[in-house]
Amino acid sequence: MKGYIYEGLGNSFIICQNKTNINTTKICNENNVDGLIIYTQENNVMEMYNKDGSKALMCGNGIRCLVNYIYDHVKESNIYNIYTPVGIKNAKVISLIPFTTKINLGKPRLIKELNDVKSIKIDDETFFINALFLTNYQVIIMVDNIKDKKINLYAEKIYNHPLFKNKCNITFCELIDYHHIKTITYERGVGFTKSCATGASSAAYISYLLYNMSNKINVIQEEGILNITIDNDIYLQGKSSFIKEIEIDE
Repeated sequence: MKGYIYEGLGNSFIICQNKTNINTTKICNENNVDGLIIYTQENNVMEMYNKDGSKALMCGNGIRCLVNYIYDHVKESNIYNIYTPVGIKNAKVISLIPFTTKINLGKPRLIKELNDVKSIKIDDETFFINALFLTNYQVIIMVDNIKDKKINLYAEKIYNHPLFKNKCNITFCELIDYHHIKTITYERGVGFTKSCATGASSAAYISYLLYNMSNKINVIQEEGILNITIDNDIYLQGKSSFIKEIEIDE
């Protein structure tokens, strides 16, 4: 069976059209990618699997890569409606070179039972949290410096904290100026990734909501920038590209 590897800001996925007994962890590790996307052409359904084999509700970089794949291999169009476990996500192709897609992620929902806690303590360190649901469970932690060594030391411990029963994406966010933030995410089912688009979108929303930032925020990540617009719904815009074709053992 053929598979196709696409990436969005270094966050990479294998995309294929047939759901078989694929060993997700094995195939992802062999190809050094972050996840597997199964696409059903008949009804435009996206199924997303993390590197550890767990099923994700949605993925911001993944859905942009899927749109890139559909444009290349199925149907050329400017508008796509992708069915996911968290509803239909509307996608618009903005440009072809580079391939850039804008996705309506929907409305964020703050998680009261987590936000009531306000902070968690691990060892001797206290981390202030903001929690929301935006296609996945997200926890945002503001930091003074995205390169702080404490992020690497504590990210996995925060991720495994008993408060987060649903295993959230843990995103660390540094404010730069009115229109710019930097983020890094310890992603559910993967660990640290070069980019997490839903984490970036959630951090932009928290920055707008609590820190008087613009409703148009550029999120700087390791391999590029994601453009987030907050207008009732959250809109994510970013680049993607095709890497290579592979064979998947069935």
